[in-house]
Amino acid sequence: SNKFKKVLEEVLNSDKVLLAVLHRAYLNKFRRYGEVFWLEKGHFEEVKEKIKERLKLK
Repeated sequence: SNKFKKVLEEVLNSDKVLLAVLHRAYLNKFRRYGEVFWLEKGHFEEVKEKIKERLKLK
């Protein structure tokens, strides 16, 4: 919805760290705000480790 897009843009323009799950329809619009991880069956652990590394989690 347009309201969702507006709120999401506000959050992305803030100084907060955000981990979000987006439908692929939103990727082109919001990709410029940060790194995008494409999650596919069979690659869950690999993506999880990359995200943890970026967020500096153990």
